[in-house]
Amino acid sequence: MHKLSPRAAITAATITLLLIGTSACAGDKSDPGNSSSPNGSPVKGGRLSIAFTSDSGCIDPPQTGFIEDRIIIRQIADTLTDQDPETLEIVPYLAESWEVNDTATEYTFRLKSGVTFSDGSALDAAAVKATFDGILELGPLATGAGRLITGLESTEVVDPQTVVLRFSVPNAAFLQATTNASLAILSPDSWDKAPEDRCVGDYIGSGPYTLNEYTPNESASVDRRSGYGWATSVAENQGEVYLDGIDFSFIAEPSVQVGSVTSGQLDIAWPRAALSEDNQGLIQAAGGHTLSREMPGVSETQIPNTTDGHVLSDLYARQALVKGIDFSGIAKAEYWEGYPVPTGIVAETTPGWVDQSEAYAYDPEGAKQLLEDNGWELDADGYYAKAGKRFTIRWLVFTNVSSESTAALVQDQLKDVGIEVEIVPLTAQDGAAVLEAGDYDIGNIASTRADADILRQIFDLTTVADSSAAKKSQDPQTAAKLSELFALQLTQVDPTQRLQTIAEIQELLVDQVVAFPLNARIQVFGLAERVNDVKITAENLTLTNDAWLSK
Repeated sequence: MHKLSPRAAITAATITLLLIGTSACAGDKSDPGNSSSPNGSPVKGGRLSIAFTSDSGCIDPPQTGFIEDRIIIRQIADTLTDQDPETLEIVPYLAESWEVNDTATEYTFRLKSGVTFSDGSALDAAAVKATFDGILELGPLATGAGRLITGLESTEVVDPQTVVLRFSVPNAAFLQATTNASLAILSPDSWDKAPEDRCVGDYIGSGPYTLNEYTPNESASVDRRSGYGWATSVAENQGEVYLDGIDFSFIAEPSVQVGSVTSGQLDIAWPRAALSEDNQGLIQAAGGHTLSREMPGVSETQIPNTTDGHVLSDLYARQALVKGIDFSGIAKAEYWEGYPVPTGIVAETTPGWVDQSEAYAYDPEGAKQLLEDNGWELDADGYYAKAGKRFTIRWLVFTNVSSESTAALVQDQLKDVGIEVEIVPLTAQDGAAVLEAGDYDIGNIASTRADADILRQIFDLTTVADSSAAKKSQDPQTAAKLSELFALQLTQVDPTQRLQTIAEIQELLVDQVVAFPLNARIQVFGLAERVNDVKITAENLTLTNDAWLSK
C-alpha cells in the first residue's frame, strides 16, 4: 500500500504528484492568488456577487460537469481531497490521509473527525459509501461523475472514519478525481431524493455555505454556515468563511458583466472566455483588478472526421490542414497580442502535459508541398483537388464551445493554401444529430480536468468515450493502440512509467492528427476594488474560503 503524506517535503510531494499520474507544474502561467487585492486584514460581512455566462440547469454534483455548476456546488459540498493549483499536489480536504494499493484497485481514505453536514448529521464513512453507491445507481445520469469512477465496484465501511473503495480494473487516476466537485460527498438522506430534485439543489452538503435558492439559468445564492471548520488545506482560512453569502447570476454578454462591475452593481465578472483587453482596462480603470489562469484539460479542440469517404480520412490531408493554420495569428486577432497559443493536446496547467508546439508551427508552403507530393493538384479556382474531389471541409461551429469568427479566420488562412472551408454554425443540441450522421469534416470539443486522464475520457473508444465526433476520429489501428495505452496508464502506480505512457498517448494523438487544439482556453476574470482573496482552484473553480470584502 502507498501511504500519501498530506503535507510532505517538496521531493515527497513531487513523488505523490507523479504517483497519481502528474508531473511538476510545467511553467506556471497562472495567477491563482489575488496579489492585486487591497491590503488589510480580513473582516467578516457582506455578500459577494458573481456573474457567470450560463449554467446547465442542474447543480447535483454527479449529474453535471459544467464549470459554473461545479463552482456553486463547491460552496455547499466538500470533496474527499483537493488539488493545490500551484504544485498540483493532491492535498487533504474531508480525508486527512489515504492509501492506494500497488495495483490502483483499492483506495483507503481516513476521514477527518467532527465533520458534519449542514443538517447536523455526521459525515462519516457511511456517508461516503452512500455517495458512491448513489452515483453507481444513477448510471447514465451521472454525466459528471461517471467517467471519473471507471471500474468502481464496491465501497466498504471499515470503521466510522475509514472507507475503502474497490475497483474491478485499475484506476490510477481516481485519486485526482476525488478532488472534482462532481464527486462531492452528500448526506445519505440526499440520495433518497429524486435525481431531478437534486438537480435543483434538494440535497445536503458539508460545505462552508448552505444553499439559499437556485433558479436554473437565472440565479443562485448561498449563505455562510456557522461552525464550519474543515476547509481544504489549500485555503488559509480553515474556519467559517468571512462572507455572509454569495449571490450568483447568469449574464451571457461579457460587456454587460463588466459594466455591472464598473458601476458597482456586481463584484465579479466570471465569463467562460477571457475578458477582452478593453474590458480588462475598464475594470482596472474603475479601481478593480483581474485574475487569470489557463483551464486545464483539453482546450478548444478540433476533431477531424476520418471515416471513409471524407477528405480527412487521408493522414496527409490532416497534416496539411494543421500546417495551414496560423495559430498565433488567430490568438492575436481573436484576443490580443501575446495571448498564448496552444502548446499541446492538453493545456500546460494539466499534469502530464508535453510540449508539442512544433507540431503546430505555421507552415503554409509545407502544407502545399505535402499535398502536391501526395497527388493533389490546384483547380481553376485555386483549391486543391484529387480524383475529381475538391479539398473541401465542412467545419462545425458549436456555439457553446467555439466561435464563428475564429472559424472565419481559419477559413481565410486555409483558402491561401488551397483548402476550402464551409462553416456550419450549430447549437450543441442541433449538432448532435449532425455528428451522429457524420455529415461534417471537423467537429470540436472542450473539457476541463487537471489530469491527463481527461484524454481517455474523450478518446478511448472501447470504454468511456461517447462523443460521436471522437468515434469518427480514429482508424481501427489507431483506436486499438490508444485504448491499449489508456488502459495501461490506469494500471501504472509507478510515476515514471505512467508519465511515459501519458506522453506516448499525446504523441500518438498528434502524429495521427486525431485532434488538434485551436485556441488556448485562458480565463480572465474581472473583480471590483472591494474584493479580496478570491482564488482559483486547480480546475478553475472559485475558492472563497479566504475571500472578504473591504468596507
